[in-house]
Amino acid sequence: DFLYARDKSCYKYNIKSADKKFRVGVYSFSGNPDVYVTPETEDIENLDKYEFKATEASDDVLVITPEDRMKIGAKKGWYHICVLAHSTTSYRLRAVESNENYFLEDGISETNEVNTGEDQVFYYTDSSLIRNLNLTFTLSTHSGPTPQMYVKFCGGTPDNQCQITDKKADGVQKSVLVHGQLYSFFKHKGEGCRKETVDQAHPCMYVIMVHSPKTMIERVSHFSLVAHHNETTHIKLREGISMEGIVEHSQSKYFRFVNRDSKVTNVTFTLVSHHGDADMFVSTLDKYPNSKIFEKKSDMSSKFADEITFKKTENRGSLLGVYYIAVKGYEYTSFSIRATLAREAGDSNKTITPI
Repeated sequence: DFLYARDKSCYKYNIKSADKKFRVGVYSFSGNPDVYVTPETEDIENLDKYEFKATEASDDVLVITPEDRMKIGAKKGWYHICVLAHSTTSYRLRAVESNENYFLEDGISETNEVNTGEDQVFYYTDSSLIRNLNLTFTLSTHSGPTPQMYVKFCGGTPDNQCQITDKKADGVQKSVLVHGQLYSFFKHKGEGCRKETVDQAHPCMYVIMVHSPKTMIERVSHFSLVAHHNETTHIKLREGISMEGIVEHSQSKYFRFVNRDSKVTNVTFTLVSHHGDADMFVSTLDKYPNSKIFEKKSDMSSKFADEITFKKTENRGSLLGVYYIAVKGYEYTSFSIRATLAREAGDSNKTITPI
């Protein structure tokens, strides 16, 4: 679907199962949409009164448990789903009821929750695991106590046999906390994941366990979890939203930004290295820009923010399209990256957010 800035589209879904989780995913190709979900009510126009919402920049999938629905007296029945756009937005909406083991999609963030003292388990697999990759698992806490994250590579096994029974066992990696986010890094070897015969029915996969420590004060941790590899995944940037990241020495992390607004006069990308040093390469032609293939690049500097701007001029009459960004680390680097748009005079839809 497609929305202009400040517009919204609403949908209806009939939840038929009282004991299954309800997952609503808004996968944006451009823009920064929010999703609001509430049981059928007379006041469906006021989004502030919706019971469930995903409004953080990292939110793509909203999970509503039977316990969540029971608290508001609506475990089953009709629910309203509204998608609100802050800028010109194209997206795909998906809703499903399921308690099956949940597989993360590469580069897609899932918003979920875990009760304190309990675990939530996720799985990750991707067709690119047949090749050597650097994998990153990132957990961002939205509210409640910060959970712990454990990740294990299982190889080509059924998901019901891919488990973490001992958090201290060999092969189980505990995440590290960097700038308020949890990270786990894996140098994945693809050789053992290539299917040599048709008998190899199960793809290679990783299991991710999110454990929330027990506390007497707060009972629930709300978080977002995303897994991505460095080969082909482009992490989507949203207008005016700063995104935190980490890149290792001599490695690159790729981003993608889409502008569908014809009134835009400037497209600017800003990179701030908090620790270490990184450069930024941008192209509208090549999906994987680097130090040799790029349209514009930043200067290597550890003291100032790097900035690249595309301007609407006689030579470049339109700024519409997809921008591909590579952030290359010259050492282990933590950074923030942000895309901002400037519009023609008289258009108030301009986003400025501190990075």
